[in-house]
Amino acid sequence: MSPRNYTVGDRAALILFGQGRCYWGPGCTEPLLRKVEDRYRMNLQIAHIRSDEVAAERYVSGISKATVDAFENLLFLCKPHHDTIDESGAGARSKFLKSGKMSVNLDFTTACGACET
Repeated sequence: MSPRNYTVGDRAALILFGQGRCYWGPGCTEPLLRKVEDRYRMNLQIAHIRSDEVAAERYVSGISKATVDAFENLLFLCKPHHDTIDESGAGARSKFLKSGKMSVNLDFTTACGACET
């Protein structure tokens, strides 16, 4: 997999949309941050809803690199849930992930103030 470069703004927006939690849903209680040896560490990973890698579980034929890395295709998941969606046979979960991201009950325009979306 090629290295991904996400902006600070993308990461902040994912945190805002996810309300500081894993996008998996209300059943996941993993926090955004975890204190390890007196330092706070990110406890979530950026995951892709759909992928352009043929061997990936959420592969979509013909999807462009730009679409794969677009904000609309990204979400934060805790490591156990990220591993779960990457397991063999989990490809059908992309619809669940997309609906979960879209169901976040937060008006992004209000949260961002005057920024353009």
